[in-house]
Amino acid sequence: MAALLRHVADSIDALRADGSVEILGLNYSDGEVNEFGGWPSMVVFYAVEG
Repeated sequence: MAALLRHVADSIDALRADGSVEILGLNYSDGEVNEFGGWPSMVVFYAVEG
């Protein structure tokens, strides 16, 4: 989980480095299961400010 949060934070920082971005929300899910076990995911909703 911590690695996922770090990756999302780094991705948001990269978006902001390229321009002005407003984070609208986050959605976390740990409902997916595959052959490796539980697979958490996070979706970031954002808008590029013009």
